Amino acid sequence: MKRIGFARKYYTLWNIEEEVIQSQDAYGKYWPTMRYTRYFYVQNISMDIKKVKLKYPDVSIDESLRGQTQDFVKTQKLSLPPEYFNFGKHQGKLLSDVYESNYDYLIWYYRNAATEPQRIIMEKFPKISMMLDEEVKAVEARKASNNAFTSGKHKLALPHNAYSTAEDDWRGKGMVEFHPTEFHNLRLFFADIRPMYYQGYTYFLPVSNGKCIRIKNIMLEYELEILDTIHSADGFLWQNAQVKSITKI
Repeated sequence: MKRIGFARKYYTLWNIEEEVIQSQDAYGKYWPTMRYTRYFYVQNISMDIKKVKLKYPDVSIDESLRGQTQDFVKTQKLSLPPEYFNFGKHQGKLLSDVYESNYDYLIWYYRNAATEPQRIIMEKFPKISMMLDEEVKAVEARKASNNAFTSGKHKLALPHNAYSTAEDDWRGKGMVEFHPTEFHNLRLFFADIRPMYYQGYTYFLPVSNGKCIRIKNIMLEYELEILDTIHSADGFLWQNAQVKSITKI
């Protein structure tokens, strides 16, 4: 077929040929898997679009040919239907067959490489459907086990001392990150900290009312201002809090 392009000054005439390569799947059936589109430059036509249309009234203009002046080839990989693997060691095999013969690989493929149409197909397989149901239940259980902190006073025994944060962190100079429950991550930011040294090791203590306070494994009352709370899709809870004051119990 013919198409009209535009080089730098002239509208140009091109011949275009397409070739589709077929490949055999694991069951002896052939599918189109590659398309080669070859563009052959023929000649300059004119700088005047009216003359071009008058000479080639039935030939359409192809914007993809703008700036082209030499022959070239476009290659397009064609996908198999979604029921098939398109690459890897099971290329050309049905998802349902690999489900029976190599379930672990199918799960990896589902999580890391499958297209959305393929995921829809695989989610109908009994074991995968059951696995996804169990994952939903696990997420709900995580959510149920999490109790988000609110702004106010909380009695806490922090598992370790503070460590220094970047000087330009507006939330504070020091921070402690820990897990009140298995699926709850809480970061406490301190407005002021002081370095301490022990046998070549540096750690930091928060300062309250001008005094350093030891916090590791000591039950204290912290007045917190919750800065943000994020409930992730996998059931985890993430919170950041500013420590307003610390009181010994």
